[in-house]
Amino acid sequence: MDAERTRKVVEQERRRRGLRPGDRLLLYADGITEIRDASDRELGLRRFADFVIRHHASGLPVPETLRRLVREVLA
Repeated sequence: MDAERTRKVVEQERRRRGLRPGDRLLLYADGITEIRDASDRELGLRRFADFVIRHHASGLPVPETLRRLVREVLA
């Protein structure tokens, strides 16, 4: 998705869901939920959502959360 399309999607979601300043919207491609770890276990939507929620709640900056997600999947 290009930057202009992403901006439009974010704006549509903000209006539709009533997002306010400080709220976050996570956009992801289905490939992240389909990726497999070293044990050949698919990440899946539930594990992905749990990971993001858990790390967001810990107050980590977004880049650090993403770094940890990549590390967990590649481990």
